[in-house]
Amino acid sequence: MSQDGDDEWELSKENVQPLRQGRVMATLQEALAQQDASSHAAAQLKKQEFESEIRFYSGDDPLDVWDRYIKWTEQTFPQGGKESNLSAVLERAVKALNKQQRYYQDPRYLSLWLKFGNCCNEPLDLYSYLHSQEIGTTLAQLYITWAEELEARGSFKKADIIFQEGLNRKAEPLDKLQSHHRQFQTRVSRQTLLGLEEAADETDTGLLGTEEPQRSTLADLKGRGKKRVRAPISRVGDALKATNQNRSFQAPQQLSNNLGFAVFDENSASASGPEIPTLTPQHWTEPPAPRAKENELGAGPWNSGRVRRLSMHWQKEEAVCKPILFHRSLDIYREQEHAGSLDRKKGELSDDKMCIRLISTEVLKSEA
Repeated sequence: MSQDGDDEWELSKENVQPLRQGRVMATLQEALAQQDASSHAAAQLKKQEFESEIRFYSGDDPLDVWDRYIKWTEQTFPQGGKESNLSAVLERAVKALNKQQRYYQDPRYLSLWLKFGNCCNEPLDLYSYLHSQEIGTTLAQLYITWAEELEARGSFKKADIIFQEGLNRKAEPLDKLQSHHRQFQTRVSRQTLLGLEEAADETDTGLLGTEEPQRSTLADLKGRGKKRVRAPISRVGDALKATNQNRSFQAPQQLSNNLGFAVFDENSASASGPEIPTLTPQHWTEPPAPRAKENELGAGPWNSGRVRRLSMHWQKEEAVCKPILFHRSLDIYREQEHAGSLDRKKGELSDDKMCIRLISTEVLKSEA
């Protein structure tokens, strides 16, 4: 590998998606170095060639075109993403070849399904679908991948049942399936022993193997001293009084260290064997949907969604402006020399008002 290739790999290795079968280093270096527009255009041109070959293919093995197309996509776009569009290509491939039963036991077709399972939200449903449709049931890779997914979720018993199902069917290659099964049993045995050791470490034992005393819940203490009786600091051993029979609380029982465990016997297991899983067939018209992408909504009817109307309660106000009422009168400053004249004018005005009122009352009486 050249110095430039090392630099490109160090800068981009965190974004490269791993493949089970590995990657071609020359193709990987070329893909990581595709930074200019010409390299991108060449990749798009090659992609169009595969699409044209799939559309106008007239040979006897259409699976070969899909297999080469998907392998090229994995090697050319190591970082994945929307540019590769790998999940959509895998979905198209398995749907296009789903009705051709001659490919059901073909390792290439099973490989497409397993890669498509990595893009699904729940790959266990896809493996159950493959088993019910008898797709890849004579191939060891189906049971290995299925058991690995169950083991990763902590379902060791179910994973062993899947291995036993593959062994009973003598899935090929059988030696590969047996090797993975032995490795699985070794891992499970190691985890079981580690769990027992952790449980044994939790019990407090002395240097000579004797159990150390434990603090009792709500236990009475013996007082110390003759003149001034004090409660002791130690709350175990002789400092405790005799247990009161009237109390309903009792000290917790000590766990026994004689914990026995059954050792796995390969001969007896092969004779009896676990039960074969009874998997109900999935009557699906199409394979499960791939993993939901970010910021994408599922398809639905256009006229079903309605925009909620916000209920706005408007308060109608009167258009006429109300006069402002002053509850307190304002004292206007007046000079002293003009105060008398203003008072006289007020008196004259008040006299005129009285005359007008008298005249109006007399007129009303005469008319009546």
